[in-house]
Amino acid sequence: MKRTAWATMVGVFLIALCAQASAAEADAIQKVDPKKAKDAVVVLRVKLVKAANAIEKYGYDEVKVLDVYKNEPKVKFMEQITIAFRNTESGVPRGESTVYLVDYHTPPEGKMWRLVGVSHTEVPAP
Repeated sequence: MKRTAWATMVGVFLIALCAQASAAEADAIQKVDPKKAKDAVVVLRVKLVKAANAIEKYGYDEVKVLDVYKNEPKVKFMEQITIAFRNTESGVPRGESTVYLVDYHTPPEGKMWRLVGVSHTEVPAP
């Protein structure tokens, strides 16, 4: 194979790879509210797994992490995490949504997060 043909194939591959990455970035941008993201240290795309049962001062929702859009503390997220929310506010909605988080506290079993905002919710049809 000639060098020019090889270089052309590599170039086409790189263009396709960049286009794929750009599409993923565009999708992330469309699912993030910049105003809410400004106040959060972590922004995630999540799916509600288990809503809080009993709520005292805080409720605790279990979510599956689908994507990480912002991660200032450089934390490695497990597949499922717990998100705290004040009992005067709604927790994580049913379905998929973008959540905006701040540090809650750090118990021995790992970092916990407090919900400060939600956007771009997609609720599955019943």
